[in-house]
Amino acid sequence: MKRLILVVGRSGQGKSYLARFLSFGHSFAALSVDEVYLDFVRTHCPMLYFDALNLYISPHYHAILKNRDHSMTHLGRDFVHEWLRYLATKILGLISLHDNVVVEGCLLDHCANEFQSAMASFGQVFVVSVVKQRYFLNDHELSMESVATLGLGMQEGV
Repeated sequence: MKRLILVVGRSGQGKSYLARFLSFGHSFAALSVDEVYLDFVRTHCPMLYFDALNLYISPHYHAILKNRDHSMTHLGRDFVHEWLRYLATKILGLISLHDNVVVEGCLLDHCANEFQSAMASFGQVFVVSVVKQRYFLNDHELSMESVATLGLGMQEGV
């Protein structure tokens, strides 16, 4: 059965660290939401792209794209809808190729539960929160090894 782990949390908390651990230590295919966001902005809304965007992903998203009224009024498009559809397509593409997938990024915070429900038909989906390199599933703290084994046995009942 396929497993998808969505890793959420604020910037600098250890999401990428966990994704690298799962990728290199446990053969998960990894997807960085930050990289997908940069690609989305560069290809779908180039007027909002600039060279140093990688340093301002979260503020950029929250100030420009997440404000649907602003994007509809000034840009004539619902970038939130386009962004979520683009991200879902990237995740589903990876799931179709791999049994174990980890997706990490602070922009998942507002859509992780929605994605968890929408992607449940493709396999087991877990939302792991990261706070200061501590990992939580449903308010239960897990070790990195426990995160890697989610869905492989009795661990999923944590």
